[in-house]
Amino acid sequence: MWIFYEMFLVIVGRGDEAIDMYNRWIEAHEMIQSKQHERFIPQYYLWMGLYEEALVEYKNSLRSNPNQNFSFYSQFAVALAMNGKYSEALAQIDEIKDLPSVQEDIIFRLDYAWILAASGHREESLKGLEMLEALLAQRNIDPSYFTACVYAGLGDKEKSFECLNQAYENHSALMANFISDWCLSSLHGDPRFEDLKKKVGFPEVKLPSEER
Repeated sequence: MWIFYEMFLVIVGRGDEAIDMYNRWIEAHEMIQSKQHERFIPQYYLWMGLYEEALVEYKNSLRSNPNQNFSFYSQFAVALAMNGKYSEALAQIDEIKDLPSVQEDIIFRLDYAWILAASGHREESLKGLEMLEALLAQRNIDPSYFTACVYAGLGDKEKSFECLNQAYENHSALMANFISDWCLSSLHGDPRFEDLKKKVGFPEVKLPSEER
């Protein structure tokens, strides 16, 4: 139950409270249980915009347990990209992109298209977006939020905000994530981002990355 509340705190911009809650949880539980809990910490740092810290945590996790699932390696690649290590991010994602388990995984497909976008591979990224949109269509899922993420990675703010506003109008549940979504980090500071935060109803809390 604590984990879900921690996630909520991070998503609404109160990541420091989530980390504090995690530390108190560690003190109150046995280490074997803590190991299951601590796997969320690198992702919390990504959501908080603390990309250097996230990368350190992913590397530490990898050293202590090399046998991670594909979602871990996908997020590890994201952390590399967020720290400007694009060639390493692409190499990491290339190691898992052909696994059968990732072919129809929506979050992996988004991470992959976004990493390609952020690393300057526009045409490959757009092809990845096409694959993602086809997968979403099969499941009758609104693609607007996902499309916004990829175009943010491409640096096309106009298209990204157009899609985000469409997601808002379509009442996409994913809008609950948008202030902490690393895919949209390039939009931070834009007045349109702030306006959308108010429309969605987020509290007035600054992300750690905005305070630096």
